[in-house]
Order: sequence, then structure tokens, then C-alpha cells
Amino acid sequence: MTRDLKKCAGKKYTEGRLSVNGTYLCDTLEPQWRDIGWGRPGKKVNRRTAIPAGRYAVVVTKSPKFGRWLPLLLNVPQFTGIRMHE
Repeated sequence: MTRDLKKCAGKKYTEGRLSVNGTYLCDTLEPQWRDIGWGRPGKKVNRRTAIPAGRYAVVVTKSPKFGRWLPLLLNVPQFTGIRMHE
């Protein structure tokens, strides 16, 4: 399963469009986009920075924090343990 994410950033939030294997699934809402990455001006703020738009592999595993089965994004630049939840 792959997650395709396209984004539109507001001042304090980031709206996204989530597709799974090329099929639209839902809209997303994340914290502020901060333009992080090598050679970019932004600074990552834990739990307050949106992940970069892109295509990510996904596995579904049981989350110790949430106590239920949730998608886990793999190989997100500068992030680890990204869980999708409502």
C-alpha cells in the first residue's frame, strides 16, 4: 500500500488529499508546513510540523499509544513513527 499526499498550506494548518494505490481515500489535516529539508529555511518543531508531500509506503500495525490497528508511514524524511489517526 502506498500513500500519495498532495498539500495546500494555510498559516497554521496544512490540508492534504490522501490516495491509496492511486485511489482517492480522504482529505487530511496536519500541523503547519515549515519547508524543512536539506538547504531549506524551515525548522522542524516536534508534533507541530506537517510531513512533506510525497509517496510513502504504509504498513498497518497495532499502535502501543492508541491501542488499535493504525497505518504507519515508512521512510518519511526527517520523521519516524508517523501514524495516521483521527
